[in-house]
Amino acid sequence: MKALEIIIGLIFTYFLLSILASILQEIFANFTSLRGKLLLKSAASMLELESKEAQQALIDKFKSSKVYQKYLTKSLAGKTLPSYLTPKQFVTVVKDMLEGEAPAAGERSLDAPAGDGGMDLEGVKDKDLRGHLETLKSQMSLNARDIGDEFQAEIDKAEQAIATYFDEMMSLTSSWYKRNVQTIIIMIGFAIAVGIDADTFAMYRSLSQNSTARQEILQIATDFVDSDRSANYQTTPLDSNATQEEIADNLGDLKTKLNTLISEDLEGAATPLGLGWEESDYQGKSIWDWLLKLLGWMVTALAISQGAPFWFDLLKLLTRSGGQGAQQPVTIKVETTTKEEK
Repeated sequence: MKALEIIIGLIFTYFLLSILASILQEIFANFTSLRGKLLLKSAASMLELESKEAQQALIDKFKSSKVYQKYLTKSLAGKTLPSYLTPKQFVTVVKDMLEGEAPAAGERSLDAPAGDGGMDLEGVKDKDLRGHLETLKSQMSLNARDIGDEFQAEIDKAEQAIATYFDEMMSLTSSWYKRNVQTIIIMIGFAIAVGIDADTFAMYRSLSQNSTARQEILQIATDFVDSDRSANYQTTPLDSNATQEEIADNLGDLKTKLNTLISEDLEGAATPLGLGWEESDYQGKSIWDWLLKLLGWMVTALAISQGAPFWFDLLKLLTRSGGQGAQQPVTIKVETTTKEEK
């Protein structure tokens, strides 16, 4: 029973810290336009430009496009990059970028300064994609009345092909985003572990040596599952084309969840687990003590990266097997990815 109580105590801690990391990651993503930045990089990657300089130049041109600027929203962090564009929106932005310095009939691009010949296509390695882009670019020098039915059919075909390229790119972007989030979660998890001294080995020692602490954390964990407080921390992914008000509301909701988690649940678990820094924690420590503590923080960070749903499923299983009653199934869903547009 002692071993089970220790395991439940550690799992409950990992669960709470995983929620904390997920909320902090989502706040970070909102403030830094993480999804929007990845979208820009993905667009540059789709065009397969050969050099990093060319990719950065394309990203800068993409951001300065008048059409793209329409999709920016204002937030507390300034202008928030759109986390998603529909294929049609993407094609419109690309056409705006392709527009050169001096189209016929005085139709010069509003976002292209004097001397800017539009988007350079020489560095695009995919020949088919480059051909479609050149078709669109050649349209820029013509008035609408000069475009015949045959050429219009070519333009429509090029737009559809570019939209298809974009759809394929967005599928890859979703995978890239998940990998980026996983890396960020590990970094946030390590920062949390250091910040509150959530050393797995120290927590194990605290629980194994103190029966009162074990009983206290077991009761807290069981009450948490019984009362279904996990529902307080469910997060709904923000829609990709969310409005300014929706972004602000989502950020406010995340901050509320963060404050509740810290003030109610983490604070109650901190004492029996020995979380938090005290003077005795860093005085008289040898280099080996610090190396062991560093390893303990790393173990905690890796545990946090497994995600709250993983630890909550284990917590439910163990609290039931520990004779705490047959709870009804409870689910918690912490999501950090945007909804995919169809």
